[in-house]
Amino acid sequence: MPEWNEKYDVLCRTLSALGPAAVGFSGGVDSALLLRAAADALGKDRVIAVTVRSVCVSQSEQEDAAGFCEALGVRQIIVDFPVLDVPGFRDNPPERCYVCKRALFEAIMEAAAAQGYPTVVEGTNRDDDPGD
Repeated sequence: MPEWNEKYDVLCRTLSALGPAAVGFSGGVDSALLLRAAADALGKDRVIAVTVRSVCVSQSEQEDAAGFCEALGVRQIIVDFPVLDVPGFRDNPPERCYVCKRALFEAIMEAAAAQGYPTVVEGTNRDDDPGD
C-alpha cells in the first residue's frame, strides 16, 4: 500500500508544520485517523483531543472516544455542548446543520484556546461534502 503510506506521510508533514494542535475528536473513523496522525506527527504531548458531550452523542460513543484517547496516550478535553440551546437550532431551519456545526466549532476552538492550543484541526474530508 505505498499510496496509503505516502498520503499518511503528507498528512503528518502537514500537521508537523502547524505546531501544537487540538483535534476536534468525535471518536469516528475520520477524526480517529486525524488524531493518530497528529500524535505521530506532533508527539502526544503537543496534541489534545477536544470532544463534545451532547444529547446528540450516545454514552457509548463518548466512552469509545475516551477509550481511544486513553489507548493512544493523548489527553482528551470534554466540552459540554447544549445543542438544544443553540439559537435557531430548535426551529429546524434548512441550514440547521450549518448553525449547529458553527456553534460546535466555536465551542471547540474556545476550549482549545483555553488549553493553550490556538490551532484546531478536524476530520471533514471531501467525501463528506454533499456538493460533490
